Amino acid sequence: MADEEKYLGRVYFDAATVDDEMLKDCILQKHIAKSSKYIEDLAESLNVDIDEILDPTPFKIAELAESYALMETAKKQSMMNTTGTAEGADSYELKRRVYASEVNRLEAQITADTFTGGKSASRRTFPMSAPVYRG
Repeated sequence: MADEEKYLGRVYFDAATVDDEMLKDCILQKHIAKSSKYIEDLAESLNVDIDEILDPTPFKIAELAESYALMETAKKQSMMNTTGTAEGADSYELKRRVYASEVNRLEAQITADTFTGGKSASRRTFPMSAPVYRG
């Protein structure tokens, strides 16, 4: 991680364990801060108070925070805008697309319960069945 002023808010993933060889040394404190603000904004949009988010951070929340930070890192490193075609995209833009897709996938699985220790949407099975008894 590059040297700069340390982010003092809660961090929802461990930047030291990022294993993306291309991006791990490019993550800045501003990317971590933006990721944390994104997680907290998502929690608030689901009516979860920031203080209610479990510590240690639930796995899916940590994965979402890391993916968002890596997406932001790749976006800032890319030499092109995000509307380029795959043929003309640089390697950072291609990474940004991978992480943007991961952010979308994970965000779709997260509910208020994910932040507070309940079941996430992907664990619930639908259609549900319930026994009906005749009286």
